[in-house]
Amino acid sequence: MSDYNWENIFKSKSESELIEIYRGDSHLNYEAEIYAGLELKNRNFDFNNEKIKEVHLRKIESLQNELSEFKNLEYKKSDYYKNQKYYFFGIILLIVLLVTNDINSDNEFHFYKALIYLATFSVSFLTAKWNYNRFKQNKEKTIKNKTELLKKLISK
Repeated sequence: MSDYNWENIFKSKSESELIEIYRGDSHLNYEAEIYAGLELKNRNFDFNNEKIKEVHLRKIESLQNELSEFKNLEYKKSDYYKNQKYYFFGIILLIVLLVTNDINSDNEFHFYKALIYLATFSVSFLTAKWNYNRFKQNKEKTIKNKTELLKKLISK
C-alpha cells in the first residue's frame, strides 16, 4: 500500500476526474484507481453505465485474482526466501571453514574462532527467522487490506 491517503485526495476531485482515474486513463497507480472507484461508490455513482460497467467488473475481477494469489503465496516462492538463500550459503561456508580449520590446526581447539563461527551462525539463523516472520506479517496485512478494498468495491 502506498503512503498517499487517496480517500482524502479524491474527495475534492470531480466525478469526471474520478471516472478518468478509475478507467486507468491517468498516470496514477492501480491502488489509486481502486480508491477512485470507492469514492465514486461513496457518491452513489451508477456503475451500470455502459462506459464504466466493463471497467468496474474488470477491476473487481483483478482485485479478486490478486487476493487469491496472495492467499496462495508460499514462502519458498517469495522474494523473502530467494534473498534468504544467501544466509544458508553462508552457514554452509562457515561449516566448511570450521572443518577445514580443525584439520589444518592439528586438532587444537580455538575458543575464539569457535565463538566467531557460532556468532555468525546465530546472526544468519536469526536473520532467516526474521525474514520469515516479516513475510508472514506482510502477507497477512496485504490480504486484509485487499479483502477490505474488495468488500467496499462490491458492497451495494
